[in-house]
Amino acid sequence: MRRAVAAFLALGSVSLLADVVYEGGRSVFGPLLATLGAPALAAALAVYGEAAAYAGRALGGLVASLRPGKAVLAALMALGYGLNIAVPLLALAGSWEAALALYVVERVGKGLRAPVRDTLIAGLGPRGRRGLLFGAYELMDQAGAVAGPLLVARAVAEGGVRGAYAALAVPYAASMAVLALALTVYPWAKLEVGPRPPARGAARAAAVGVVTAAPYAAYVHWAPASLMAFEAGEPPEGVATAYALAMAADAAAAPLLGAAYDRLGARLVLALPALCFAGSALLLAGPGLVAGAVLWGVAMAGLETVPRAAIADSVAAPLRPAAYASYYLASALLWGASSAASVLAGAAAPYALAAGAAVATAALASLLPRMTRLSRAEPPP
Repeated sequence: MRRAVAAFLALGSVSLLADVVYEGGRSVFGPLLATLGAPALAAALAVYGEAAAYAGRALGGLVASLRPGKAVLAALMALGYGLNIAVPLLALAGSWEAALALYVVERVGKGLRAPVRDTLIAGLGPRGRRGLLFGAYELMDQAGAVAGPLLVARAVAEGGVRGAYAALAVPYAASMAVLALALTVYPWAKLEVGPRPPARGAARAAAVGVVTAAPYAAYVHWAPASLMAFEAGEPPEGVATAYALAMAADAAAAPLLGAAYDRLGARLVLALPALCFAGSALLLAGPGLVAGAVLWGVAMAGLETVPRAAIADSVAAPLRPAAYASYYLASALLWGASSAASVLAGAAAPYALAAGAAVATAALASLLPRMTRLSRAEPPP
């Protein structure tokens, strides 16, 4: 038990420090491109970094599923977090093309480690506690996401943009040191890593991940929502404040929703489409920006805790990397589709989101009996 607690705290600390690095770096990436003489199109090309992240998640999940052993999982974690070195290296970028390449490298690293990281966290607790585990992990993750930009803002004031990127080498080094500790103390026997799973089992696990991502069909991304709010007359500082409130709501709600999942089980996933719809619709309502941002942040907390815990409870340990990889890929596609539909629909966006919520609820309802049956097959703590 003590070993599991130590491993969880170490993994959470790694995530916090890594978030300080890459969220801090992302906060001033635009100004860095400007100092390198990048055209406006260059900033838009950064979107391909996100695509690279999801490709990395698919690759990491596939490799971990085909070779589900301690050595492979530890190597993917080390490589994934190690590629975060691309952020402090931005201090040395001599061209905007080099800066974009480093940005993509960091995103690939994030993708590679995500399915393995979730698999390791899931292995630290039995059914009945995984919701709280993922909720507490999300709280630590968000702490780093808030601290990173704040620390970078201070570093920019003292040493400029390049100096700020160079300063991020300190939390990067700390994250790698703590990661080494985490992989050393992790109770690998508790993970029950087995032999290579059959292809049929991996396909079923991937299907669980895809369906569990369904709530994203009713969830709008912050980027188009903030753009629409700005065009409706909301000042930039108001949009920034609303986003800060959303992140605070995410951090506060994650442990609570995780604990709720532990009490209610997989059926809590049925509430996520409605929660995502409510937060997104209110966020797009204009006058309800602040209230919508808070509810949007609560929905984000639900998406970061409940589906990940449900997958852990309903998928065998060797198959979880495949399930998490498919979950992240499906969530990206659905999130992009719902966001695009909201922009194209304009004033009718709530109707598009409502349709997405209805389809998502139906999909989850069809999967719920299987998830409940499989989770009950695992003995409680």
